[in-house]
Amino acid sequence: LRPSTVGVAVDGEGRRLVACNNLVDFETFEFLETAVIVYDLDTRELLANVLLPAVAAAHLCNDVTVDGAGIIYASD
Repeated sequence: LRPSTVGVAVDGEGRRLVACNNLVDFETFEFLETAVIVYDLDTRELLANVLLPAVAAAHLCNDVTVDGAGIIYASD
């Protein structure tokens, strides 16, 4: 099992780091956990760890972006 972090973005104010975080079994290529994580860049605090299995079962979260209103979008 190997964790991978991809699709890193910073919000427009430079305050939050957003990334796709995946736990993958590379022997079977099964995605065991897929999440979007958000960190505060000033405090280094984990603000959110949003698991995506209900909406993205068997998908790899690989890209994120943050719009001007601060809404986070993730894709596979």
